[in-house]
Amino acid sequence: MFDIKLFIASPFPVENISLRSCLSTKTEIVKADLVSRTLISAAGEAFKYHKLMIATGSTVIRLTDFDVQGADSKNIFYLREMDDADKLVEATKAKKNGKAVVIGGGYIGLEASAAMKMNKIDQYRNGEDKRRGNVRSCIPFFGCNIEMIDALFRTSVPDVYAVGDVATFSLKMYKEMSRVEHVDHAHKSTEHAARAIFANEEGKSIDEYDYLPFFYSRAFNLSWQFYGDNVGDTVVFGNKDPNSENPKFGVY
Repeated sequence: MFDIKLFIASPFPVENISLRSCLSTKTEIVKADLVSRTLISAAGEAFKYHKLMIATGSTVIRLTDFDVQGADSKNIFYLREMDDADKLVEATKAKKNGKAVVIGGGYIGLEASAAMKMNKIDQYRNGEDKRRGNVRSCIPFFGCNIEMIDALFRTSVPDVYAVGDVATFSLKMYKEMSRVEHVDHAHKSTEHAARAIFANEEGKSIDEYDYLPFFYSRAFNLSWQFYGDNVGDTVVFGNKDPNSENPKFGVY
């Protein structure tokens, strides 16, 4: 039995953590008992935690999740990990002048569409069909439904925190619940939750998370940075003529 002060459940390397002496890599957690505060690894090891931070990230949505007919057909690709990208590159090389359908109008879908168009795969279209749904605050964690309760990343289970892709939080600027899948938020939310944990142990308090959403992307020869949320009227400024020597413009 391992007794750990702060257990971070994450598939990624943990950086800037002072508890490196008890860092356990390549350890898959297969069972969690949040009542007894115990996690069980695939090797049968038991980890007793005082605080638990869920930083597992999210997984790609697959057509099989919706019982789509033909979801297991050949040449259906998903893009989340490096291996996924390698498979997509090989398929693109083998299908010059072919056709493709891209499902997903986010940054990854946009970037993949532009890259395939540059490699003579016919499918890129201007325009977007964007449907915005409700943001759920519930996290299924080994059969336990955990609710996010505040902008310190605490959950409905005592001493259990959730950060990064899986965590919903209140965007103070817009007074609404949000969930952000981006490395910038992953780093900052983890840091904020850790500060909240240690401040609480010292009997102190910190301000709630006040995050400005940030994204960046590139398609064809255009690159951009995006801050905030896509709301309100659009105002364009600067030089947006693609035929000019140095087109540079902004939108707010």
